[in-house]
Amino acid sequence: MLNKIIKLLIVVLSIFCCVASLSGKEKNKQIAIIGGKIYTVTRGVIENGCIIIEDSKIKKVLQNFDQNSLKDYEIIDAGNKVLIPGLIDAHSHIGLMTLPRASVNSDISEAVEPIFPVVKVVDAIYPKDPSFKKALRGGVTTVAVRHGSSNLFGGLSAVLKTGYDKLRNMILIEELEVKMAFGMNPKSSYGSRNVFPVTRMGYAFAVRDFLKRTKKYMKEWEKYKKNPEENTKPEKNEKFEILKRLLNKELSAHVHCARADDILLALEISEEFGFAITLGHVYEGHKVATEIAARNIPTVFGPLLAGWDQGKSQRHSINVAGELVNAGVKVSIMTDSPYISQQDLLFHATMAVRLGLKKDYALKAITINPAELLGLENRIGSISPGKDADIVILSGEPFDISTRVEKVFIDGKLRFSIE
Repeated sequence: MLNKIIKLLIVVLSIFCCVASLSGKEKNKQIAIIGGKIYTVTRGVIENGCIIIEDSKIKKVLQNFDQNSLKDYEIIDAGNKVLIPGLIDAHSHIGLMTLPRASVNSDISEAVEPIFPVVKVVDAIYPKDPSFKKALRGGVTTVAVRHGSSNLFGGLSAVLKTGYDKLRNMILIEELEVKMAFGMNPKSSYGSRNVFPVTRMGYAFAVRDFLKRTKKYMKEWEKYKKNPEENTKPEKNEKFEILKRLLNKELSAHVHCARADDILLALEISEEFGFAITLGHVYEGHKVATEIAARNIPTVFGPLLAGWDQGKSQRHSINVAGELVNAGVKVSIMTDSPYISQQDLLFHATMAVRLGLKKDYALKAITINPAELLGLENRIGSISPGKDADIVILSGEPFDISTRVEKVFIDGKLRFSIE
């Protein structure tokens, strides 16, 4: 009887081990995307190539391959399609102004006072916002979600991937940058209530004053820490604590600025107080391109389908992105979603091409350039070994208006298919 029980246990254990082995193979199953035209972005174009994906990463990108050697792989035949890296939107408000658009669904700006940098957008992002699915259908795999532009100093931005249902699985960076805003938005937000500041001279003073007070706060803490027995302990101030990280270059600031004078003010104040910035919108950036280039400050231009009233010519035939690039400025392209649909990032870049931006640069402006701006170039932004397997299969060339997104892979898994 004992022998029978032992034999039965051995059989059960064998079945369990077999099932575990099969599930393990399924978990680690490799994918080979073969054929197609691969725009690697950083390593040229490969015709009829092969991308090997293992778990969530790109293992190999091959110019030549033997399909017979891929019998253990899940084969995805791209045929005559085009492959590009997952698109990256470096300036959006996705998940903060959810669809359907209504004031009760808006968490974009904590506009209670002009300087309020203590909030984090991750605490307001709604992962079930339909805009995330729209982004995925448009080939957008990574988004920088930013606080709105009502505040001179707003909350901390975040970086997410779009292909997940749970927020904790989406987050790449929880605290990216401090949001700043100059120009029409803070003017209208507080001017409409007759609350300081209502003019450009008012908000320039307010920003400088608060940064000076932050520096004073920092010195008081330094003095106390050097000799706590003889100095009074300063009262902790969360606003100053955030801007202390800015002045210590632990954080940078992303500045909403459209008009040339607002752009120059951002450059001036960042130099005056010694903190790093990136610039968003920059509709009149072509007018001060040499000043931006001289300071090596990256820009996120757009959206091209709206916003021309923010300092841009109503004729809007100027190749702003191209002129910035020609001056030596690194340019990314945004949607500013949800104002303009998140799924149309590729179309925004197509419009930039129509205005004169070179196609190879336009592709960089929605892939590797925003990856570098977000500090994620080692993970995303190009089809390269070791990077996250974020890959988009297109029906045709990227900037052909009839091209459709057919498949989207994020972290090596198929997250969207048009079929």
